[in-house]
Amino acid sequence: MSEAPYLTGPAVCLGSGAEALALVSLSYEADTAAFLLDSSALPPAFFDLSSGVAGDVLQKLTNHGLQVAVVISPDTSWSQAFRQFAAETKKGRTFALCDTEAEARSWLARA
Repeated sequence: MSEAPYLTGPAVCLGSGAEALALVSLSYEADTAAFLLDSSALPPAFFDLSSGVAGDVLQKLTNHGLQVAVVISPDTSWSQAFRQFAAETKKGRTFALCDTEAEARSWLARA
């Protein structure tokens, strides 16, 4: 498998479980199960845990064995619950919100 591709822009969106499945197809095309995304991949609904978007996306990633790191700076407008969620993601092996590309690559290397 190759190094995790760094995908940016509107081509990748994690706004629903169905959109997360697009990474499954891409994983076969790119011969990788790991992806590095920038913050543009996360729509506003992702940050509202009550919307269910984050849970739906993470469930799809988990079901298909993908590992995704998103480079995003912590936002002071995040709810306390989302900040806790963001911190917890780094402990797992499926999804992580990382402050820098270097941190994201390091997480992917150990995930």
